[in-house]
Formats: sequence, structure tokens, C-alpha cells
Amino acid sequence: MVAELLRLRLRLLVGGVRRSTGALVAAVVAMLLVVALLGVALAAALLLSRMDAIFVQRIVPVVGATLLVLAFGIPVVTAPPELIEVRALRGYHLPRVPVALVLLIATLLGPAIAFVALALLPFLVWNTPEAVTLTAWCAPLLVLQALLLLRLGVSTGAVLVRHPRIRRIAVLLVVLVLVATLLLVGVLALPRLLGLLPAEWVPPLYPLLDLIGRLRLEAAVNAIAASPVGAAWAAPGLAEDGRDPGVALLLAIVLAAVLLGLWILVVLRGFTPTVRTRAARKRGVPGWFRAVPAGATGAVAARSISYWSRDPRYGVAFALVPLVPAIAVVGMWLGGIPFSIGAFIPLPLVLLLVAWGSLHNDVAMDSTAVWQHVTAQTPGVADRLGRAVPVAAIGLVLLAVGVPLSVWMQGSLASWPALLGLCLALLAGGIGVSSAASAILPYPVAHPGERAFRQPEMFDSGGFGAQALSLVATLLVAAPALAFAVLWLIQPGEPWNWAALAAGAGAGAVALALGLRVGARAFDEGTPELLAAAMRH
Repeated sequence: MVAELLRLRLRLLVGGVRRSTGALVAAVVAMLLVVALLGVALAAALLLSRMDAIFVQRIVPVVGATLLVLAFGIPVVTAPPELIEVRALRGYHLPRVPVALVLLIATLLGPAIAFVALALLPFLVWNTPEAVTLTAWCAPLLVLQALLLLRLGVSTGAVLVRHPRIRRIAVLLVVLVLVATLLLVGVLALPRLLGLLPAEWVPPLYPLLDLIGRLRLEAAVNAIAASPVGAAWAAPGLAEDGRDPGVALLLAIVLAAVLLGLWILVVLRGFTPTVRTRAARKRGVPGWFRAVPAGATGAVAARSISYWSRDPRYGVAFALVPLVPAIAVVGMWLGGIPFSIGAFIPLPLVLLLVAWGSLHNDVAMDSTAVWQHVTAQTPGVADRLGRAVPVAAIGLVLLAVGVPLSVWMQGSLASWPALLGLCLALLAGGIGVSSAASAILPYPVAHPGERAFRQPEMFDSGGFGAQALSLVATLLVAAPALAFAVLWLIQPGEPWNWAALAAGAGAGAVALALGLRVGARAFDEGTPELLAAAMRH
């Protein structure tokens, strides 16, 4: 079996360049490029053998670790085709673990043979017998690690071909790793290179050398040398320096064992029959509908997000939101309110406007969707949850950015529980109360597509009553958290901040669950009234 698979690998490799003249030329150019890179690496190794031991112990782990990372990253980015597909061997009843090992060995029949030469270059770098002996132990480990990373990179690249967004992120990461390594090696080698320059050229470069000295690159180099991908490269340097390389060797062996286990799992997965495959979603699905989970809730959420992004009424409303904290800060400054207290106000005020102001009448605002949800027999809970998704997403982003910023402005790290509790109560409470109020008490608003400040005529006070009632209910949900937050501002040493967090999270969760349930039931039971209101408003 081993001989047949290796022979098959060799035949496929030779057959790959027989297709056309262009393929043959590309193969020859690639081979010459690999030979040139190996020549550069050989010259660099001979040059390093003449350098001081400290410099060599810094450079070798950085370059070696980068080679291992690129052995995984380049196949992920380029996604080269498999010469021997594991799934093609399923029908021959071959033992699976030996197949995984043979495929790993067969990888050497190709460009990957260059890793053997790279793993042997440290023999030219280290000068002491202890380091050379340890290099003989590390070289097979390095070749094994490189082959495993290469195989796993090819398998990962084959999967990411179907996910172009993730693949673009992988390309960016590979480029960042390469650029960071080149910069690090250049900065480490710069003081040695200056010794080759004329003496009069060096003084103008003293500020640059001073900046490099302040960067404290030793910490980054030590971290790379102590990492799993740098341990085998750094072990001979530890032996040459008189330190124990046992931990580095153990780390390199553990990395090789983990990678081997992952490769065997990949091969075993290739032998698994695909009895049931997940159906691919249609490529024609537009916009946000492709990004959300399939189902009624996801469809409503996607439609709401798309509608919000195009409706000028929502655009104007959210454009005014950034003005709120600015006006609040200026008003507090003019009123003489201490900054430690004033830092608490802008973020909760913004969340109140986002959670309550944009959702408490969403059935009337997005009235064009009511008849669609009714004819599609959309459950009320799906309608309520889907419409709340844009508000929740915006609110969570505001929380992630606003809470650390407000705490920094307030000046006390202990203030974050009180602020977070108050914000959670306003966000979750506003969504819950608004989800119920918009289904129970819709009132006329500007029609879709009209100017944001144009309001229809109202012959009663129902609209003002619905606004006031939902706003008061939202404030009542946040009242316990607000009370505890005020107590903490008065007595900072007391545990009122954690009480505010507990009260805000608890009251917000209860209001959210209850509001969604009440709103869903009102939507299901009051469908005719909602449809009539949507047509009338």
C-alpha cells in the first residue's frame, strides 16, 4: 500500500506538468524560485554563523517560527488542489491511520522537500557541540511540524474556498504576519548592519537606534521563542547558552503530537460517508436575508434591518442621536453639575432614545410589513423578536463602546456595574415595553418614505397617551437600577453599584420577556385591528 500510494503521488505530480507548455514553464519557474530562496537561506545561515551568539539566538527562532506559520498560512490562502483526495480512497478498504501517515510522507514528493533543507540549515548556524547535537534531535521534529502544518493548511484552504469572507481575513492575517516578521528581523539586524556602513553615516542614525532600544523587542523575541512554533528552533540556542532545553523540546513534541492528531482526524473525516449533506442556500437570496438564520424571526429581522437602512424617517432619527450626549454634556457644564455625575447621563439617555424612541410605534412606522406578516401567518413572537433585532444590535454596540468610555470619563473603575445595570434596564426594558406598546397602542405617524418631521393630523390624544405611557413604563423598569446608581454616587464605598447591576439586569430581563410575550399575544389576537390601523395610518 505504501509503495502504491507513493507511486501514485509521483505519477500525479509528473502528470501535473504534462498538461500544457504553460504548466511546464510555471513548474520550472517555481522550482527555480525555491532553489533561489534556498540559496538565500544558505547564505544567511553562513552569515549568522559568524555573528555573536545573542544575535543568533534572537533571529533563528523568529525566522523559524515564521516559516512554520507560513507553512500553514500560504496553503490556506492559495488553496492548492489535493493530488490525492482522501475521499477517493474510501472504496479500497485501506487502514485509515496508515493512510494518513503515508499521505504525510508523500507530501515530501513535491515542493515540501524544501522544508528538509531548511530544517538542516541550523547545523551551519550553531557552533558548539551541545547545540549541534540538539539540532540533530530538533530537525526531524521541525520537518514533521512543517509537513503537518502544510497538510492542515491545504485542508483548511479547501474548506475556505466556499467562504470568501473568511478567506479574505486569512489573507490579511498572513500578510500581517509576514510584514511583522520582516520588520522585526530588520529592526534586530539593523544595529549589526550599521557596522558595515562608513563611520560618518552612523551618527545621523542614532535617534533611530535609540527608538529601537525603547521598543523592548526582547519581550517579543522571547515570547516567539517560548511559543510552540518557535520552541524547536530555540532549543539549540538554549543548549549553547548553557540552559536546559528540556521544556522547549517537550513543547515541540507536544505540538507535533497535536498536529498529528488533527491530521488523522482530517483523514478519518475524509473516509466518513456523506450520507446527508447540508443543502446550500440559494445565491440569489438578497442582502441581510443571506446573513440571518432561516425562519420567520430571521426573515422579519432581515426585513427590519433593510427597511431601517433605507427609510429617511429612521435615518434622521438616528442622525440626531449623537447630538444628545453633546447637548447633555454642555447643559450639565452650564448647570454646574460635577463631571463625575454628568458622565453617567449621556449613555443612558442615548439608549433610552434608541430602545424606546425607535420601537414603541414600529407597527405603524413599518406598516407596509403588517399585511405581509398577516398573509404569511407569521407568529406574533417572530414578528416581535424580529423587529427588536436592529434595536438590540445597535444597543449592544453602544454598550460595548459607551460603557468603557463613560467609566473612563467618570474616573472610577468601580462605577461600571452601576452604569451597566442602568443601561441594561433602559435597553432591555425599552425593547420589552415598546414591543408590547406598539402592538397594543399604535398611533398615526408619517407614511413610509415621507419626510421625518411631517406628522399626520390626529383627532384625539391617543398618540400622546401611547407615547407617555410607554415612556413612563420604561422609566419604571429602570427606576430600581437608577435608585441604586444614585445611592452609589452618594456613597461610593457601599456595594450599591453591584445592586444596581443586579436590579437593572433582572428588571430588564423580566420586562423584555414579559413585553415580548404580551406584544406577541396582542399581535396574534388583534391582527384585524392592526391591519386596519396600518391601512388607515
